[in-house]
Amino acid sequence: DLIPPSAAASSNGNGSYNGGNHGKPSLSSSSSSSSSPLDMFTTAGYALCSAVSYAYAYTIYSYHHRRTEFVLFCVLLACSLLAISGKLGGSSGNSRGRGYHNPAILHDWSQISSALDLKLGSIDHWCLRGGDDQCRCEDPLTPSARSETRTWGAAHGRNKKAIAEAVQKQKDAVVTAQAAADAAAGKGWSSGLYENDLDDGVEWYEDGYQDDWTFDNTDYDALGRADGGSASDASNLPVLDVVFLGDSITEQRAGKFFGKETEKFRKAAHVFRKTYDRDSGGKYDGLALGIAGDTAPNLLWRIMHGEMPDDLNPRIWWITVGTNDLGATQCSEEVTLLGILRVVEEILNRKPDSHIVINSILPMSQEKSGILEINGKRPRHHGGRRGRRKKEASAGPTDFWPSIKAVNKQLQKFADKHKSVKFFDATEIFTEKVGNRLVINHDLIEDGVHPTPSGYKKWDAEIVKRIDSIESKDDDGKKAAADAKAVADAAAAAAAEKQQADMDAAAADDVTDDAYDSYDRGYDDVYYDDLAVAADWDGDGDGDDDWLYAGQDTDDW
Repeated sequence: DLIPPSAAASSNGNGSYNGGNHGKPSLSSSSSSSSSPLDMFTTAGYALCSAVSYAYAYTIYSYHHRRTEFVLFCVLLACSLLAISGKLGGSSGNSRGRGYHNPAILHDWSQISSALDLKLGSIDHWCLRGGDDQCRCEDPLTPSARSETRTWGAAHGRNKKAIAEAVQKQKDAVVTAQAAADAAAGKGWSSGLYENDLDDGVEWYEDGYQDDWTFDNTDYDALGRADGGSASDASNLPVLDVVFLGDSITEQRAGKFFGKETEKFRKAAHVFRKTYDRDSGGKYDGLALGIAGDTAPNLLWRIMHGEMPDDLNPRIWWITVGTNDLGATQCSEEVTLLGILRVVEEILNRKPDSHIVINSILPMSQEKSGILEINGKRPRHHGGRRGRRKKEASAGPTDFWPSIKAVNKQLQKFADKHKSVKFFDATEIFTEKVGNRLVINHDLIEDGVHPTPSGYKKWDAEIVKRIDSIESKDDDGKKAAADAKAVADAAAAAAAEKQQADMDAAAADDVTDDAYDSYDRGYDDVYYDDLAVAADWDGDGDGDDDWLYAGQDTDDW
C-alpha cells in the first residue's frame, strides 16, 4: 500500500491528482519533480527500505514455515562467502599464501648427526603456498626415480658411463705416473706379476717394493718401497678433485641436456674443461653429474643407484640442488631443506673421509627485470599495461627469493656445525645492487634460473678459490700429522737406543758372562739373542741353566 513520495506529493489522497489538464498530472510538475536530487534520494531510500522489508519478511516466513531449507541455505551462503574471501585474500596485492608471506623454517635441523634424525612429522606444511595438497611435492627423505621419463633413465645411464670412464682414466694415470717414477729411479716394472694372477696374501718383494700385488687393488697410498722411501710422491698422484652433483645447472656444465651433448651448452662445457680438466689446462680434475629437472629425492636415488660407486672417491663432493624443489614441485622451504640434508647425510655415510660443499640455491626470478627485493623487502609486482593490470595482479610472477633465502640460511647454519661440510654462498656472484634494489645480473643468469657461460666462468673462479682453501687446510693437517709422527718416531728411536745402552752396560758388568764368554766363540752370551747354545750350559753340574738366573733369555735384559 506504500506510495513513492513523489507520487504522494502530487496525489489528493483518493487516487486523483491535483492540477488542471482534466485530472492528468502536469507535465511540467512531473519533470521538475524527477529532476530534483531530493526526490531521487527519497526514491532510492524507498526502494532500499522495500528490499530490506521484503528480505526480512521472507526470512521470518522461511524460518517458521521452511526451517530446514532455511538452515541449509544459511550454511551454503556462509561457505560461499568464506571461499570467496579466501580467494580474494590470497590474490590481493599479489599475495601468494603463507608459503610466501612467512618463509621461516620452524625447526632447527643443524644439530642432526644422521639421516635418522630427520623427521617428517614436524613439518608444518608441505606446499610453498601453504597446505599439503596444492603441490607435487614428494617425500624428501625417500629416494625417488623419475621412471615416467625414459630420457631421464637414459641420462642416468650416461652419468654412470661417465663415472666409469673417469675412474679408469684415473687408474691409467696412476699406472703411467708409477712407471715414470720407476724409470727415473732405474727400476723396471716388477716381474712378480707374472708369478700369479691373484694376491695370495704373501708380500712379494720383487725389485724392492713393499708388496707388488697391492697395486692390483689400487691402494695408491701404499705404493712405497720396503726401505721406507716412496716410488713417487703420493701428493702428486692423479686424483679426481671434485664431483659436482645436481640438476640442470650442473648438467649444463658438461654441455648436456638429459645426458646428450647440446650445442646450446657447448660454451658452458668449454668453461668447465678449462677449469676442471688438467689435460685442458685446468687447475683441478672434476666431473659434472646432473640431470635436468631433478629434485633432491631424485638426486638421492641416483647416488644410491650407481652414481656414487666405491671407486669414485674425489676429495670434494659439490652439491647444487633445491631449485626444482621450490620452483617445479612447489615444496615448502622446510621440505626443500630436509631433501638437501638427506642427500648430504647419505654422502657422509658413504664417503666419510671426503669434504662436502653445499652450494646455495641460486637466485631465481620470473620477473623480466630480475628484481629480488627492494631495501631488503620483497617487491610488489604489478602488471604491464593498464588494461591488463587487474588480470596480471592475480596471476603475476612467483616470488621465490624469500624462500630461497630462508633455505640458504639454514644450510649455512648446518654447515657451521659439521666439520666436513662447507657452505658456499653464490648470491653475490649472480646479483647486483641497482639503487635500493637487489636484482639478478642478466649477463650471468639468462633465463632467471640458469647461468650463462660468463656466469659459469665467474662462479668457477670463486669455486677454485674455495677448493684451494680446502686443499690448503688438508695439506696443513697432513703436515701436522707427519710432524707428530716424526716426533713419535724420534722418541721411540731414542728409547730403543737407551735400552740398548743399558743392556750393553749390564752385560759388561756380568761376571758370569765374562767367565763363559769364550764358549760361543767370541759372542756375548748375555747380549746374544738366540742363546741356542748357552741355553743348555750347565757349568756347575747342578742341573740348572747357569744363564737363566741373569735373565738374558728374556726381553727385559
